[in-house]
Amino acid sequence: MYPFNTVSFDWDEAALDGWRHYDIPTEYKETGGYFPDAMQVYTYGLCKENGLDYSMVLALIEVENGYKYDAVSVSGAVGYMQIVSRYYSEYSEEALLNPYLNIETGIDYLNELSERFDSKEEVLTAYHYGTVGAYALYWNKGRTGSPYSDTVLEVAARIQEELFGA
Repeated sequence: MYPFNTVSFDWDEAALDGWRHYDIPTEYKETGGYFPDAMQVYTYGLCKENGLDYSMVLALIEVENGYKYDAVSVSGAVGYMQIVSRYYSEYSEEALLNPYLNIETGIDYLNELSERFDSKEEVLTAYHYGTVGAYALYWNKGRTGSPYSDTVLEVAARIQEELFGA
């Protein structure tokens, strides 16, 4: 089904090693959320490749928009990872609605932030508020995290438990 059939499905065994299907919560399915296995495997492979926590990325998607690949926020953020196209001039908003490009762009940004900051709290706070916003709202006040990062990490812990146990 378009747009989920726009990427090759010939994953190698190494990319799939450790992957488990995640059944998104019913409340998100009922409101238009959809995260098919092809997207899950793609996301898992990119997380593995970049050393990112897969459960955290799923949680970010859940918190941002409830697994709606075509979501557009009032601020103009689009897709699963709620990418703001004005910060990615090489892509149009329409291009960023492609779920694969959207996930790739979001993971690239998370990876960049992970290289700059020490904790998941800082990475998530910078992802949500931007680095300048994170400094102004939280870091200059001695906090590494934010209500946003706390929520994402709580959801990530639940997803981690569902997928892999303790």
